[in-house]
Amino acid sequence: MYAIGNSFAPEEVDASEYQAVHYLGGSNAMYEVAEHHGVQAIAMAVFEQNNGIVSSVCHGTAGIVNLKLSNGEYLVANRRVSGYPESFERAGAEYLKEFPFMIGERIKARGGDFRHGERNKPFVEIDGRLITGQNYLSSVAVAEAMIQVLEKR
Repeated sequence: MYAIGNSFAPEEVDASEYQAVHYLGGSNAMYEVAEHHGVQAIAMAVFEQNNGIVSSVCHGTAGIVNLKLSNGEYLVANRRVSGYPESFERAGAEYLKEFPFMIGERIKARGGDFRHGERNKPFVEIDGRLITGQNYLSSVAVAEAMIQVLEKR
């Protein structure tokens, strides 16, 4: 609990010290994470300068929808990406009306290939150093894939 209450602010993070950035799930990831320029800068420095990994699970994939490479292209463009699909959300639920965007729609709008598997089953997409999982059940497989990619470097 100490670490949670005493974590770094994005401007305190030295991205050169990291080999991976992971976006956790939970519907709170839908709010402000995708637009946070400090977090975006860290993720893209790790990905491009450190040849590192960007990963996400479930609604955490919302955090990667606006990430841009130094050439101006979206990170997700022409890549296979997973996350929590709109079809699994509770249609008509109040929380859903508050979401600023839908993950699958935004990934597709950015040129990505949004994929998912069966409900309540793990599903992971590994597209080079972009590793994404559909739901919390995919967390272990995403972590294992991250380790495998890191060990190959």
